[in-house]
Amino acid sequence: MKIKKESILQIILIAMLGATIIKSLFNGTLSGDSLYESFQKDTGTRGIPAEVLNIKKILQRNTIQTFNLDVALKNDALIYQRSVEYLYPIIFDADSKYTFSKNTSPIKSDCIIIDNENGIELYDCKK
Repeated sequence: MKIKKESILQIILIAMLGATIIKSLFNGTLSGDSLYESFQKDTGTRGIPAEVLNIKKILQRNTIQTFNLDVALKNDALIYQRSVEYLYPIIFDADSKYTFSKNTSPIKSDCIIIDNENGIELYDCKK
C-alpha cells in the first residue's frame, strides 16, 4: 500500500499541533479555561476598547444598520479601527445620520440624543 505525501504531511502537522497544545498547557501559556472560553459566544473582546463595546450595546438596542463617529472618536485610531472591524456587519458610514460621541464632546445643535451607555451617546443628526 502506497501512502500519499499529502497524508504524511497532514499527520506530521497534526502531531506538531497536538504537541504544541500539550506543551502550552504544561508551561502555563495556555490554560484549559482559556481554551474552553475561546468557543464561547462573544469571546475575543479583550482587545476591544470599552467605547466600542458600549457602541455595540447601543447599536443592538436600537437596531441601527449604519453609524458615524464624531471627530474625537474618529481621531482615536484604535477606536476608529476597532469600530469598523468589530461592529461589522453594522457599517461605518460618514454620511449616516446616527452619530456616536463621548458624553464630554460638544455635539452639533441639530442633533438629538437617542441613547447612551457608560459615557457614549448616540445622536440622530438630521442630514
